[in-house]
This record gives sequence, structure tokens and C-alpha cells, in this order.
Amino acid sequence: MVKHFNTAVLESRLPIREIIQISMDGPNVNWKFYNLVKEKLSEEFDDTKLINIGSCGLHIIHNSFKSGATASGWDVSSLLSSLYYLFKDAPARREDYRRMTENSFLPLKFCGHRWLENVPVCERALALWHSVEAFVAAVKEKKIANPGNKSFAVVKEATSDLLIKCKLCFFQCVASVSYFISN
Repeated sequence: MVKHFNTAVLESRLPIREIIQISMDGPNVNWKFYNLVKEKLSEEFDDTKLINIGSCGLHIIHNSFKSGATASGWDVSSLLSSLYYLFKDAPARREDYRRMTENSFLPLKFCGHRWLENVPVCERALALWHSVEAFVAAVKEKKIANPGNKSFAVVKEATSDLLIKCKLCFFQCVASVSYFISN
């Protein structure tokens, strides 16, 4: 495998001395490959070192982003999940939403283990935010029934946060950049 890797790198004219990390997606074979490439690089180039971020770089990157998002204290993940579950399995509520907002687009499902893949979820939430505020206002004005569940409580609280759109934009921006870098 190392032979094929070296041939491919040399044929592509990539500067092998500038490799900083090798992504892996499995434990045993990839560690052997990593160690062989590391040895070859250290034999040929004294100043080249590989960064070891574990057996699966994607998990590390997703979990790093999750840790940062959690540390912010903004709880964007809870909002994005609540937006989806507010309308999931609730045809009457979806109809009320469509009637009150004249919007047929609904929130997308938040993925709690592939955080960087939630960029479209965040984009949709931002695109729908005006409609979400209108829906919450209609509930407050008793034009439609109060869902009375945790998802609605989270969404209602978020509509009173003057910086929520900024927080969503920041989440989206950092996730987009991180996703681009990891691929």
C-alpha cells in the first residue's frame, strides 16, 4: 500500500515533504500504513513530521466542533433539533404553520454525531427564521393551539434571543469552513 501511495504522490507531483496528516478510517491496517509513511518521511526529510489525530480524523473533527459549539453555551444544537421535532409527526401543527406563515418549507433534521454535516440544517433554520417567529407569535396571540411541548419551549425561548440569528450564522460559518478543511 505504501508503494502505491508513494507512486501516486510522485506522479501527481504533490510535494511529499509537506504532508502533515494522513486520514484513516479503520484501526489496524491504517496504523501500519501510517507508521510506514512516517518512517519513510523521517528517513528522507529530517524536518517533516506527521500530525497524529487518531485512527479516524473525521470523528476527531466532528467531536472537536461539537466541543466548541457546546462550550459557547448557545445551545444551537438544541434549537436545531427542537425546530425539527416541533413539526415532526404533527400534521395539524404543520398545517397551522403553513397557514400562519404561508411557508411550506420545514426545518431539516439535526445530526448529533456528524456535526459538520449540519450546515444545511442551519441554513434552512436561518431561511425559515421569520416564519418561525410568526408561528410563535401566532401561538402567543392564541390564533393557533400551543403545542405545549419541550420543542416549542426551546424554539419560543430562542425567538426572544436578539442574537440568535448571529449565533446561527456563526455556527454555520465555522461548520462550513471546518467541513471544507476536513474534506
